[in-house]
Amino acid sequence: MMKFVLLYLLTVPCWLTAQIDFNDYQTIQSSGQIPADFTAQTYEKIEEGLTVQRDGMSRIEQREFLEKTGYAIDDLLHSGLVVYGDELSNYISAIADDLLSDNPQLRSELRFYTLKSNVTNAFSTDQGIIFVTTGLLGQLANEAQLAYILAHEISHYTEKHVVESFNWSRDQRFSHNWISQMSVYKKEREFEADKLAIDMYRKAGYSKDELVSTFDVLLYSYLPFDEIKVAQSYFSSDQMYLPPFMFPEKEYEIKADEHEDDSNSTHPNIAKRKEAVKKELEAVTGTWEQAKFKQPEETFVLIRDIARFENVRTSILNTNYGDAVYSIYLLEQKFPNSMYLKRMKAQSWLGLYQYEKLGQISKVIKATKEYEGFSADVHYMIRKFNRSSLTTMSVRQIYDIYQANSTDPEIKAIYSFLLNELGRDDKFNLSDYSALTFQQAVDSSLALIEKQSLDSLTLPLEVTTDTLTVEEPAKKKTKYDRIKTKTAVSTEIVVGESIDSIKYYLYGLSDIIKDSSFLKNLEDERAIEKERQNRRDAFDALSSREQKKILKKNQYNYLEIGCKELIVVEPKVYSYKKSGVDNVKSEQLEETFSEALSESAQLADISLYSIDSRSLDQNGSKGFNERTALISCFRQIGNNNYKVNPFPVDFGLLRELEGNYGTSNVLFTIVEHSFNPNIRAGYFLYTILFPPALPLMAATYIPVQLMRGNKTEITMVMLNINSGEIVFGDSHYLNEPVKKLNLGAHMYNLFLHLKTDNSL
Repeated sequence: MMKFVLLYLLTVPCWLTAQIDFNDYQTIQSSGQIPADFTAQTYEKIEEGLTVQRDGMSRIEQREFLEKTGYAIDDLLHSGLVVYGDELSNYISAIADDLLSDNPQLRSELRFYTLKSNVTNAFSTDQGIIFVTTGLLGQLANEAQLAYILAHEISHYTEKHVVESFNWSRDQRFSHNWISQMSVYKKEREFEADKLAIDMYRKAGYSKDELVSTFDVLLYSYLPFDEIKVAQSYFSSDQMYLPPFMFPEKEYEIKADEHEDDSNSTHPNIAKRKEAVKKELEAVTGTWEQAKFKQPEETFVLIRDIARFENVRTSILNTNYGDAVYSIYLLEQKFPNSMYLKRMKAQSWLGLYQYEKLGQISKVIKATKEYEGFSADVHYMIRKFNRSSLTTMSVRQIYDIYQANSTDPEIKAIYSFLLNELGRDDKFNLSDYSALTFQQAVDSSLALIEKQSLDSLTLPLEVTTDTLTVEEPAKKKTKYDRIKTKTAVSTEIVVGESIDSIKYYLYGLSDIIKDSSFLKNLEDERAIEKERQNRRDAFDALSSREQKKILKKNQYNYLEIGCKELIVVEPKVYSYKKSGVDNVKSEQLEETFSEALSESAQLADISLYSIDSRSLDQNGSKGFNERTALISCFRQIGNNNYKVNPFPVDFGLLRELEGNYGTSNVLFTIVEHSFNPNIRAGYFLYTILFPPALPLMAATYIPVQLMRGNKTEITMVMLNINSGEIVFGDSHYLNEPVKKLNLGAHMYNLFLHLKTDNSL
């Protein structure tokens, strides 16, 4: 028995036993010892890389290759999108162990990391790093498909296709997006990697039948991770009725074509790859095993569910709210009580309302020409809403989620956030709404609103749509089975009397407009907004001269917030030369800037907590995760319209971080420097004609022009992670080189203002 227990513990990795709480989910985070890929400085990696000769490359070409790809990879590693030591990365690594069980040397050269992206992709690098996206993991039907994709990427690495691709892509004059270029190969290299992957895949014991199905994943990967029709009743309730005209009458076809024209593409089309693989399979003489899963199947399902939950988070982070709503619907079929999904649903409707308020809803949902499959119904519905009806639906959704979960801190914060937005919305008038529900209005014959100006429609009062449930055997089908055997979904319609439902949404808040707490909170928010508007009006009423005088007097007031503790995230420096960014010099100057920040904060008596890639050796995975959460928050703000203040998608992590450091203020800084002195040749000609002028020119003109040739811009953005708001954003322009003393002086001045509290 003891031998059996020991064998079990040795063969089942401890991470497989990890339990994920999908009811209170948090985004995946890095764990364990931080890999050297994340801690070593890029210029050090370049020098080490130059010790390895790459065929067909001169020393100069090797340096160019290592610099451009190395900095692109390290930017990705530190982008806040990559995780290591998490459940997904460990699972991928375990499959790689099986694939390379007979080649320990090759296995030791490779590292596998997860990339939080909804793009279905995996790609390898010359350094031995293989990235796999959450988008890909969420699309897979079984482990065997992932094994084949990994074998394909490992083959790209072993055959040095990345090096060849770099030279070829450079010759093609592609853009300087080197990460994208590293996964672009000539067609024959794709076929070669497919061929080599087959042998690796077969030897690992995976099923021959599952290999070709992998290409279905690639063909339909641009679609959501499942294909299930949304029940119209999902968006309706006793309080909120949506008429059938809000949904499309037709089904939108799926346009994927495995025979698409690839004459202008770098990749061969799916049909050609399938055909080539089938020919290779016919030539294989070895035996095949039948494994779809070598790790426990339930582990694969767990990993895929995690990836799909990440899909929702990434959609919201990137403002793809329509996609998020559909993904939440899909996941709720299996996780109907997930608090996380309720939070994300509330965030999605909040985001939709914010963009509709700006008249920019088209930026966060798909265009009509992009409609495909059942997910199109959600985008169609959102596009059918007008300003008032989308506001109503958003308020309805968030209010209902809050009423059912009022003790949850995040949902409570989203609800308060909504009230703040409504308080500044002069088009949201509660007097427009009926005190009756839609059904009550029908029953009492009060549904005929503005009958003279509106057409009367005969519409169903109740619509129920059959949809797949977890218990039905059909749920066992994969997304790809459903696409290939797609049939119309039956509907049962109970026809009601003739009613006027054009303004159905005016009956959607009948209970809310009677809620004294809601009314009081909304009144308070509107009072605050009215006070702000009065101040703006008073300022606008002043003369131009008086306005300038006030602005000059208060030019630093916005900085004086009484901040004595501050988190500084990854100060960046970009040093430009004629050909673009000098990456090596920029990286070295970042160390100088970090030292200047630390020393000037100490002089100003401000407690500075530095979270950046240079301190990862000391802070480890905890510091890496904190930095990731902050960068993700900043990215979310950057992804949004500047008029939209997004609710932070990682609310819980940011609250935890705030508690750890005792401050909610986070500073992001960027320094950009270029040197372009304007020394005119005519002055040198003058000194030749008049030699006595040379000493004067050397002592005055040249030094002045050299100094003026320095163009330095310091950009600072302070974020309050408690509210998700940007406290201030400012830029300072200097004719100075990037020196510690110069940078320190300006940052010291900034810190002195931040420490002052102008509210006293």
